Amino acid sequence: MNKQKIFESLMTYSNCHDLCEAVSKEVIYEFEQKNQILLPRELKDLYRCFDGGELFIPGTIVYGLIPSEKRKTIKEVNLKIKRSSFNIPKNYLIIAKLNFGDMICVNLKDPFDVVQWDHENNEKYCFWNSICEWLDETIQVYRDCEEGAE
Repeated sequence: MNKQKIFESLMTYSNCHDLCEAVSKEVIYEFEQKNQILLPRELKDLYRCFDGGELFIPGTIVYGLIPSEKRKTIKEVNLKIKRSSFNIPKNYLIIAKLNFGDMICVNLKDPFDVVQWDHENNEKYCFWNSICEWLDETIQVYRDCEEGAE
C-alpha cells in the first residue's frame, strides 16, 4: 500500500482519533534547522497530515513538533534526561508511545526503519521497514478488533 493510501485510510477513522492540526513544510524545516536534525521523509509527510495526537483512542500518542495540550513534542521526549533510562540507539528518534508504555522509534538514518521499544525489558520488541508499514499494521489491528466486536 502506498503512503497516500495509508494516510487516507488512517483519516477515514478520524472519529477514533484526537489529532493536532497539520503543519506546513516551513514549520518542519524550521524545526529541523533549530534542532539540527533531518527528519525522514515519511515522518515529514505524517506531520503534513497531522502534528501528532492520539490514534485509535485509547491508543498510541504520536508526538508532534509544535507544543500542544494534547501531547508532548518529539523534542521533549527525546531529551537526554528522558532517554537516559533506556538503551535506545542514538540514531533512533522516539516518535510515539503506545497506551501500555512501549515507545515507537524511527531510525534517522537510511533505511529509516521503525522499532517498538519495550519499556519494561529495555530492548527492541518489534520492527517495521517504514513508518507507513507501522501505520498500516496499526490500522489493520484496529480493523480486526472492530470486526471481532461485531
